Amino acid sequence: MTSFAILLIRSVIPACLCGMLAMAASGNEETMPTRFSLAVSADKTHLVDKNGRPFFINGDAAWSLIAELTLDEAEHYLQDRKARGFNALLVSLIEHHYSSNPPNNIYGDPPFTKPDSFDQPDAAYFNHAHDVLERAQALGFVVFLAPSYIGVNYGSDGWYREMVENGPESLSVYADFVVRRFADLDNIIWTHGGDWDAPDKTLINAMAEAIAAADPDALQTVHSNRDTVTADLWKDASWLDIDTAYTYGDTARKVQEHLRGDYGLPVILIESLYENERGTTTQMLREAAYGAVVAGAAGTFFGNNPIWNFNGRELFETDRAWQEELSSPGAQSMTHMRAFFESIPWWKLRADDSRGLCGFLSQRSGNRCAATQDRRLSVIYMSRVRSIQVSPEGFADGPICGDWYDPRTGHSHVAFESLHAGSNRIDVRPDASMEDDWLLVLSVCETDPFTAN
Repeated sequence: MTSFAILLIRSVIPACLCGMLAMAASGNEETMPTRFSLAVSADKTHLVDKNGRPFFINGDAAWSLIAELTLDEAEHYLQDRKARGFNALLVSLIEHHYSSNPPNNIYGDPPFTKPDSFDQPDAAYFNHAHDVLERAQALGFVVFLAPSYIGVNYGSDGWYREMVENGPESLSVYADFVVRRFADLDNIIWTHGGDWDAPDKTLINAMAEAIAAADPDALQTVHSNRDTVTADLWKDASWLDIDTAYTYGDTARKVQEHLRGDYGLPVILIESLYENERGTTTQMLREAAYGAVVAGAAGTFFGNNPIWNFNGRELFETDRAWQEELSSPGAQSMTHMRAFFESIPWWKLRADDSRGLCGFLSQRSGNRCAATQDRRLSVIYMSRVRSIQVSPEGFADGPICGDWYDPRTGHSHVAFESLHAGSNRIDVRPDASMEDDWLLVLSVCETDPFTAN
């Protein structure tokens, strides 16, 4: 973790008692910085850096970052997102619609010397793109970079029509150029597609295979159409390294659907409802993010309107400048989310499909339960419910300690002091003051506080 507020949660290694879930007072603790490039973990469930440390994706949608912002404005945005605990960005390399003067960047540079000709890239445009990506790497961001966002249903917002006109050969030339132009950067995950499943796969394949040929270690994925299982759609693509989930519905169910396919790829929630769009509330944003990770995702992406397009060309009208939205309630919730998950071995969590920890009634109420395989730690996310049915018999041993964590504020307090493993199912109720959504963290304690005292 970096210098954003760090959560100190009770370790699952037997070394302390219950009630130790608390925020660090100073907020200045530093750990080793991430070493790029990232790779897929040996068990194919998450990403790791060069030191082999799990990398939790806490992403921000910044689609128009390269085309819409000056370098100084990009620096301001990146510094803010770093301070808030974001460590991943979703960005379009070239814009077709959502910037102020597409496809030109803010300086007036076009991406191609001949309009729409992918095999004739313009040096000035990609020099600016490199500068932005280089700053992102220096600040610890991995960038999910879309080389050519295809757009929705052959629409004018994306490049698919031009891709068809250029054909696979020109697209291969373009992909080879960009991967070599950014060869000195180790923070890029190439992200093909964009809001649609292209009917002609050869176009995306041409780019992906050119990237793989020029840089065999490059990670690649696809931003598919909503509710598409990316790993299934591209199951024959040898270059696909990461599965992505995209839904406006129940993210936990969607991630579990991907994982049940057993494709052997980590799953990332690449998009769900964005803040200030479609009536989305801050609690809905948290439900999407926590639900996905508790279900087994290796991280999530958050989106805010107007930040994703930086007031370029808005899909949903807003009277607020992107700078005003940097401290939005949704962004604050994502800061607390990363702090929470990075304080526990999140990469060891598996959804409690067997209902060994959460009974059927609890899960039917919308609670999301996960546990480590050694059954010494569990995380239960509960939303819009007033009690949780817990089965202590699902733990390896005991006693078991419990803490409440408030995902709105990052604050926590003791839920109960001790519960013996193997006991009957119980109902745990939040305090009367607790509203909306909460997490219950259960872990095996070294010593029963009652006998110790």
